[in-house]
Amino acid sequence: WEGQPVWSPDGTTIYFSWDRSDAPEVYSIGADGTGPITPIYGPGSGGGIWVVSDVHPDGRSLLVHGQVDRLGREIRVVPL
Repeated sequence: WEGQPVWSPDGTTIYFSWDRSDAPEVYSIGADGTGPITPIYGPGSGGGIWVVSDVHPDGRSLLVHGQVDRLGREIRVVPL
């Protein structure tokens, strides 16, 4: 599963959620499809399921929401 794509303000990057490792985590890729798929948020973030919500207009942070077993539902701001 891949979904919830969000474009960076400058149009060069797409942030998206992908269940590559059993639960959705956040990744990025160049908007033109070149370059590597880069993990942004997931491993080491307390576990759980993470989905992209939005990118701050200045492009410096990403809003994600998710489900973490011990904490319940969370909204977090991830610095880019």
